[in-house]
Amino acid sequence: MADKFYPDYDFQAYMVKACVTEHKQQREDTSLQQFFETIEAMMAQEHTRITDAHIMYDQIKDVVYIWFAAVFKEVFDDMRGKLPWSKNALLRALREEEYYIREDQKINMGTDGAKRTVITLSLKNAPEVLRNVAGVNK
Repeated sequence: MADKFYPDYDFQAYMVKACVTEHKQQREDTSLQQFFETIEAMMAQEHTRITDAHIMYDQIKDVVYIWFAAVFKEVFDDMRGKLPWSKNALLRALREEEYYIREDQKINMGTDGAKRTVITLSLKNAPEVLRNVAGVNK
């Protein structure tokens, strides 16, 4: 019947597109997504406690360095200790992501240039919210 009334309509292509969209949406609705959205919201505040001493973008390598221990503490404090996820659960989830690179790198961060142990994440296939946190979409 659809062929009769809508001969140019490609139902199979529609289903593939709908499934891909749904899959992407489900992947983004994760603990990591919620964590990064919380960070993004905190960074948007006028007097944010998350600064370039916590998160740094390397434009040449297209990676973001996150001083995860300090960022997690700031989020934990901001949410008054009522987090729906643990630090270890977030780290495990991060390690499974395609944009994860490593977590043992030491780099100089912030205006004082102190060495921090950071998590390194590629922004090539990162979710939009992580790109926002990195400051790429300004």
